[in-house]
Amino acid sequence: NWQFSKWLWLPALRWFGIMKVSIFRHISIISGTGVGGGSLVYANTLPVPKEAFFQTGSWRGLADWQTELRPYYELALRMLGAKRNPRFFDNDLALQQLARELD
Repeated sequence: NWQFSKWLWLPALRWFGIMKVSIFRHISIISGTGVGGGSLVYANTLPVPKEAFFQTGSWRGLADWQTELRPYYELALRMLGAKRNPRFFDNDLALQQLARELD
């Protein structure tokens, strides 16, 4: 959608969208603008938690949540058309390396 005024927040131009772009010397940041109780913008991320997540917290003893929820994660991924990115660029590789270091 090339109607930037519909999704960018630039009040000086009378654009009142939900995405704000902050440009600095060495980085540009895209962030959401708004008030609400849920996600304002779908960011195309569909993470499936690792096993450790299901074994943590007060819910861990209530059921085998990884097994219970697996069909629903698979359904959501299928319905949303999730695919692995076939092409990686330098910024993708840097983010992947950071994720490995944080894991």
